[in-house]
Amino acid sequence: MRSAICQQTAQQDNFAQQIMEAKTKDEAYLLLEEASDGYLANNRYNEFVAFLGVLRPQRQDLLPAMDYYTGLARYRQIEYLEEAQEWNEYFNRGDAYRQELLSSLEKAIDETSYLEEVNLYARLTLWQYYKGRDDPLNSKVLSGLCESVAQYSQLKQEVEPVRKIADALKSAGENAKAKELYALYIKKISAAGIKESRLKEIASGFYAAGNIELSEGIYDVYIERSLQENKQKLIPALKTIAAQFVYQDNGQGDPVYAEKLFAKIEELAGKQVLDEESMYLRAFNLEKIKDFAGAEDRYAFLVKQYPKGRHFEEAALKAGLISAYVLQDKLSAKGFFERLTQDEKIISPQVISAYYQLGLLAQWEGDLEKARASYLKLLEKAGGDFSDTTALANARLKEIEENRPMEYNLKMFLQASLGDNFIAQRLAAADLSCRPYRLRPDEQAVAEATPQPAQTGCIPIAFNYLWSGHNGEKEPPADERLLKFSHKYSGTKEINLVIVSPTGIIAYAFDLVDVY
Repeated sequence: MRSAICQQTAQQDNFAQQIMEAKTKDEAYLLLEEASDGYLANNRYNEFVAFLGVLRPQRQDLLPAMDYYTGLARYRQIEYLEEAQEWNEYFNRGDAYRQELLSSLEKAIDETSYLEEVNLYARLTLWQYYKGRDDPLNSKVLSGLCESVAQYSQLKQEVEPVRKIADALKSAGENAKAKELYALYIKKISAAGIKESRLKEIASGFYAAGNIELSEGIYDVYIERSLQENKQKLIPALKTIAAQFVYQDNGQGDPVYAEKLFAKIEELAGKQVLDEESMYLRAFNLEKIKDFAGAEDRYAFLVKQYPKGRHFEEAALKAGLISAYVLQDKLSAKGFFERLTQDEKIISPQVISAYYQLGLLAQWEGDLEKARASYLKLLEKAGGDFSDTTALANARLKEIEENRPMEYNLKMFLQASLGDNFIAQRLAAADLSCRPYRLRPDEQAVAEATPQPAQTGCIPIAFNYLWSGHNGEKEPPADERLLKFSHKYSGTKEINLVIVSPTGIIAYAFDLVDVY
């Protein structure tokens, strides 16, 4: 213990000596920042304030910076006392700490201009303090902070303060203001004459750090610059960047931005320039942003261009499902399903599902013999495996053999998606999302339905949720908008939903999950 105290004292003396001997303000500021990090990271707030007090007479030129760091120390100290529930010190010394916090930060602001980083960081800390306490001054201080940053960015070359303050605003939920500051940062980066390769590195770094918005902004600058140089050379880079942003269950990507990049590639070089993997990623990405028409087009392209490719079976099944239940194109749907069943030697989850879908469409159309033949072929090919799909086929066969109507939820889905009174807008009247979309065998997933609008006027509407398709073994209650499911076998699983109100069908929804 004694050794640790001695070490801390030696380090404190070393920092003090270096700061006093620093030849420039910039050098001294860096040392102050390093000292601040060391003290505050170890919750040594009072020691740091005392350390600054010793330095004050020696470096009068650093007084605004010392005021800022004093305010910062007290702000962090109050936060720490609240989080650690150190109520004795909090109630005995809290008011004094708050007074010192406010007076120190206000002095730092008054003694500097917006051209000095200390001014901006003092304004940021003051705003963070007011926001954390829901103080009415929060809005006024935030406006002053953003105005100062904007003025700073016009006249100063250093851009890191702009980015750091934008990050802080974003972390605090001030997304609109953060976006404005990120735009200033990107503008400065764009005007700085940085080489394209370096811009790409910067954008990739922000992506890795989880700052997706800033990453996209820098990538846009990189793309714009590169377009002026060599369009064809840019295409491989665009493929790589787009692959970063495609839909991911962990939320790291931005599928809308990914599609923007894929569209740019197609604009520059046509659809053929995408290889099988890139085209699959684009199709999957479009599927996840519910651009089903775009997804079907790309899956169909994969089926045509890569009949021996690794994504052929998944692409054919998805193209068929989307054609049938979203685009109401049964003829195209049957064509995709039949492609999957042409080779008698191939047995896969997609082939088994294709037989089921052919049977289902035939049963819906009233051709019961054709439906029965498809279901029986499915059972023959499955050979005791694929129990999730064979259970559905057996249920349909029983309906045919006993001359019973199709299971109610499924019938309502087919009526909503394929019936003569089909209204395409109904698909947009409900949001259906699953998490995760890619899951392991026996991993539990959740599908959540949200009618749009959720209610009308002051009285909530009572909805019934009719689930069907590959939705697991447990049927949820009709008033449950959450479906929990898992699957033993791999493959693409369709999730069907019809939402019913007292006046009838108000929406239907359709989604796909993949088990690997």
